[in-house]
Amino acid sequence: MELTTNHLRYMNIGLKYWGTTRNSLTASQKSLVGNYIAKLDLAIRGGVGLFLWGPNGTGKSYIAALLCKLIRGGHELSSYFVTAAELKTAWISDLPAHDGSEEFMSDRVQTAKFLVIDDLGREYRTASGFSETNFDTLLRNRVRKKYMTVITTNLSPNKFRDVYGVGASQLISESTLEVALTGKNMRELEAEKINKMFR
Repeated sequence: MELTTNHLRYMNIGLKYWGTTRNSLTASQKSLVGNYIAKLDLAIRGGVGLFLWGPNGTGKSYIAALLCKLIRGGHELSSYFVTAAELKTAWISDLPAHDGSEEFMSDRVQTAKFLVIDDLGREYRTASGFSETNFDTLLRNRVRKKYMTVITTNLSPNKFRDVYGVGASQLISESTLEVALTGKNMRELEAEKINKMFR
């Protein structure tokens, strides 16, 4: 199935990632997630997502957006991309699932068969624990239904456990493949290209 701009908007994928393709992955990224991509049928059957962690600029969000497109286009399953900041806000107020949508983001994250929660980190914590409780409940429901979840974060698995608790950490462990992304900072490479372009 060929994805249209309406599909990409519906999935809430940022314009920056609309052009993501398998061919544009670096050799390092392909070596880390290539087997997962090649075995998406198996991942779908098992409800196995990814826990992508590592420094800024190593391609975590890029890979997650690509997977959203592959799941929707190649497997015709509902896919959705949300940042941790958007999700936190959606639990406090009624955010639309995407521009112009009458559906709420808080509902879409429950029903999408493939969900990306991008840039999960310490800034996501709240004094009351409200967001952490909602996050734990969301994960629990998705694992129970065998819905796939991808988390991108700067937090190592140990740091993630410290921030979000043992329960959430165990849910992630049983339902995702952990992948540590390292290598060159792609954002710095893009900055160099821009600087060259306008000199």
